[in-house]
Amino acid sequence: STFPKAVLQTLWECNPETHALHQACQNKNITLEAVQLLVEQRPESVEEVDESKPWSSQLTPLHLAILKNLSSDILRFLFETYPKAVEYRDADGHLALLETIWCLEDVKLFQEIVLAVRDVLKEPSTIGGQLVLHRLCAYVASSEIVKWVVEQYPTAVRTKSDAGLLPHHLVRDVASAKCLIRVYPEGLGVPDNEGNLPLHRICH
Repeated sequence: STFPKAVLQTLWECNPETHALHQACQNKNITLEAVQLLVEQRPESVEEVDESKPWSSQLTPLHLAILKNLSSDILRFLFETYPKAVEYRDADGHLALLETIWCLEDVKLFQEIVLAVRDVLKEPSTIGGQLVLHRLCAYVASSEIVKWVVEQYPTAVRTKSDAGLLPHHLVRDVASAKCLIRVYPEGLGVPDNEGNLPLHRICH
């Protein structure tokens, strides 16, 4: 294991206020065994939000693990250990999942998490009012995930962000672009707030 039990024990005992599990979930080398040991030591840590540092404020271990694109077995373990993490909202009422879900590459787990959170596909994020579909297209997510999201919430294809962007303006993957065009071909002729059509932004 990359993180032996003795090391994890020392990490936690030295400074319990540093949220050891949160730190571990931001390390690409962390193993499932190490995460399980940390949770075993302090089960409540999966429910906590680490606000000690700007880069980890308002996020649970699951959110951090998704952002860091940790292995599917770690993500599933955290989700199954504390499913309510996906419903967490910050002090301003923003759903934290909206800022992270588009990084999730495991198709099955993505679907399970989305289905567990009501209306997550319909709620605008703090990233320019973009929906999950916008972020997926910009992030070049799996076309399988994009297609599934469109099937679940077709209206997202026609929804503009604060900057007047349709998912068409942001898409970079050919298969995903074909999916958007098939559902809403008129979107190719819709300008954003600066007058740019989807093709203009893609070429730029």
